[in-house]
Formats: sequence, C-alpha cells, structure tokens
Amino acid sequence: MISGILYERADVYTVASEAMGFDIPFGNFPEAWRDCCKNTVPDPELLRFLIPVGDILGSSEPELQAERLRIIRDDIKTYGGTLKKCAEDSKRLYLTLGASIGAAAAVLMI
Repeated sequence: MISGILYERADVYTVASEAMGFDIPFGNFPEAWRDCCKNTVPDPELLRFLIPVGDILGSSEPELQAERLRIIRDDIKTYGGTLKKCAEDSKRLYLTLGASIGAAAAVLMI
C-alpha cells in the first residue's frame, strides 16, 4: 500500500513532499516525517506525540489509520489542556507577584 490516506486525491508521499519542500524517497516517509518534526517542533513533549504519526500514515487500512490518529489527537488535546492550565497558574502568580512588588515599592517611597 503506497498510502492509505489520500488528501485531495494525492497520496501521503506527494502531499508531504510538497509541504516539506523536498522529495521524499519512496518508502522512507516515516524517517522523513521524523526528521521534519525534529527540525521544526521545538517542544520535546509535543514531539513525543507527533513522531508516531509518520509510522501510522500509509501503514495500514485507512479506517485503522484514522482511529490511531484520533487517539493521538485526543492525547494532544489533553496535553494542550495541561499547558493551558499551567499558563493560567503562571499568569495568576505573576499578576500577584507584580502587585506585591508594586505595593512594596510604594511603601518604600513613602
């Protein structure tokens, strides 16, 4: 199977080659995907979710690929929720810290 998932009538090798800007040798899509992710994704934790996608695409029947990709999507959504909560906690901390430092500066000026 060249690729189980088609996008706009093109197989995954063609779409990825056009998106990445270079030709992917036939059969090396997982390796090319891995290299591309490592070169473009700065978050090592997110990399943990994205690298397996290259092994999934074109590896089995489309229905199985779609199911495995849904699982990864759900994991990424969960990870995104965790990041959002951490960002909100940090925002509250910095706002409180800023107000405290401002109040301390005002007291010192008096």
